[in-house]
Amino acid sequence: MTETYTDTLSGIAFDYPAGWTVSPPPPADAVAYAITLASYDFLDPNAPGVGGLPPGVTKVDVAFSAPGSTVAEVRDQLETDISGGFVTLIDEQQRTFGDTPALFIRGQDTFNTEFTQIIREIGGRAVQITQYGDGDALELIASSMRVVE
Repeated sequence: MTETYTDTLSGIAFDYPAGWTVSPPPPADAVAYAITLASYDFLDPNAPGVGGLPPGVTKVDVAFSAPGSTVAEVRDQLETDISGGFVTLIDEQQRTFGDTPALFIRGQDTFNTEFTQIIREIGGRAVQITQYGDGDALELIASSMRVVE
């Protein structure tokens, strides 16, 4: 079972697992922003999430880059994070969604938390979908992205 999130600022919608918690929408004047989704109530101040997640939970950040941004530009920023020691790159693969270029990344952050990420272009901008923890929500969200009117 899935639910659909529609981002009114970008005009992009995507599916995610039913029953997940979704962050409030960004301000109407936001240019680059993120939506967080999780299998647990991360809005609860006592919820897990800092310094890694316990087994059995999943958190996904969907980061919308500024209009006109590209996968290559987001990859360049990732390289800055790698060079600065903020991210360790474990794996990187070229992907496509339809005829649009994309990257699959597996890495580790400064808390030694592994993540998987898909960077893709849709709706005239780059979008980063980053998953922490267990599950397969990354593919569901990335592959279901679509532009809505």
